[in-house]
Amino acid sequence: MKISGLTAEQAQAVDEAIALAADYLATDPPFSPVEVQRLYDAVAKDHPDRLEAQIAVGMAFGEMIISKAGYEWVRASDEYGEETALCHRTAAVTCFPISMLQKRIAKREAVDLVELRDATIAVVEEAVIKGNWQPRQSDSSGATGSQPAVMSAKLAGGLGCALMVAAFAIFWWYIAGSSAGG
Repeated sequence: MKISGLTAEQAQAVDEAIALAADYLATDPPFSPVEVQRLYDAVAKDHPDRLEAQIAVGMAFGEMIISKAGYEWVRASDEYGEETALCHRTAAVTCFPISMLQKRIAKREAVDLVELRDATIAVVEEAVIKGNWQPRQSDSSGATGSQPAVMSAKLAGGLGCALMVAAFAIFWWYIAGSSAGG
């Protein structure tokens, strides 16, 4: 997986999606978790097929993660495509808040976004603690919005996939356990 900082156009698209979330919520960012939850619930219930609404709620959710964990927006790409993601501040470990919510919205799934945010951060931080990731590197200008390193060769193969599957299993266990009252 290749991870890079946002281009000016991509950063503008993030800003536009957050502005759209602000329009939907009739409030200015930063959004409270209650506001983002309200937006998610409305989109999942009334507008599950509106792509721009899905992206807006995913970006707002990403901002919830940023406000708690200090990650930054990046572009992640692999052989299947490219996507806006969040990356840990010191390690090339990513999460995908837009996709996370799009899949749940499509199923009209009830989700506690604070729990999902906290579980997401826990999985990312656990991956960092395990030390299987390269540190982030600055771009050639040394500017903020640095470009993270590409995953180590060791993780680029099956182990990387296994970690992704394990992270998904942890999310599923956590969310299913929370939904069942456990």
